[in-house]
Amino acid sequence: MGWWVLCRVLQNSGRCGAPVLILNARERCRYVITFPILMMLKYTLPNCSTEEGKKWGMCGFFGSILWIGIFSYFMVWWAAVVGAVAGIDAEVMGLTILAAGTSVPDLISSVIVAQQVRVQP
Repeated sequence: MGWWVLCRVLQNSGRCGAPVLILNARERCRYVITFPILMMLKYTLPNCSTEEGKKWGMCGFFGSILWIGIFSYFMVWWAAVVGAVAGIDAEVMGLTILAAGTSVPDLISSVIVAQQVRVQP
């Protein structure tokens, strides 16, 4: 899990170089929120990075599409509930919150790709 601070060497330990899991409050919160999602995906989608998993690539693709649909459904449902509780019209929630929520990941991935592109002479 790359977003964890996985290891830090104990300075005054009898076991030199023993790894310790260091989690601050923010990392703990992120772990608690993302753990159920990670487990659902881990146990329902094949790992296509291994030789054994490569033959399950199409199954992983369609499974991913299914999970995107499920997550999108719940995202819209929860936005409608939050809008109803806050007294915001569903149209406003759809045009602002959901539109921004679906555009920000595209923006971030575009910036990352643009930074990785090297200009050829």
